[in-house]
Amino acid sequence: MQFQECSLEELAKRRDYYVYLSLLKSKEKHRCIQTLLCELGISLGFHVKLALNDESKILHTNLILARSKKFLDFYDLNLSTIVEKQTKKDINYIGVLWCDPLNQKVIVAFDVELSGNYSQLFQRFSSLAKSTSYPLHFIGVGDDFTNFRNNFNRPIWQSAFSSYKFGYLDLDELCDILTFKRELGSSVSSLASSKIVFEKLINDKSLPVIPFM
Repeated sequence: MQFQECSLEELAKRRDYYVYLSLLKSKEKHRCIQTLLCELGISLGFHVKLALNDESKILHTNLILARSKKFLDFYDLNLSTIVEKQTKKDINYIGVLWCDPLNQKVIVAFDVELSGNYSQLFQRFSSLAKSTSYPLHFIGVGDDFTNFRNNFNRPIWQSAFSSYKFGYLDLDELCDILTFKRELGSSVSSLASSKIVFEKLINDKSLPVIPFM
């Protein structure tokens, strides 16, 4: 019998997501969160797109993801016509997109922000919002909900996202959802499991848009 060699970080990931993230250096944590979101999205039946600047590095170190054949690039996405080069760049740099595998419409857009630079996050999300003609969920990911909410309440972003569902997923909640998904295992059907986890995800820290005056 052969045993697969496993790093401390990988062992922690299999047993305790909180420990897994705590073992990572700050610059590694961003991509690891994106990896976890990709793994979760694929397990729920979505196709996924990674930020252009992180995709090759993530797939190079995660062969299971790389071989899943459920990754999209920018031109696969179901978007309306995009004229501005900056709009395309903004969308291409959103952390993780979960897409409907039948029509490639974006269902959920996640952007991980650990440094507090929320203006760029909201700019990327707003470029996606104006490039779609269908409803979708926007979710910020990090560990600074109060600062995120204060930035979100600025009139410019309230106006940009007035027709969209917006939420925030902190790292503890992400770990809880990943653990919950793992513990469900085969106790319920795959479809039922996906629905339960998806509803739990999108209802965490939902941010109501304040009417723009």
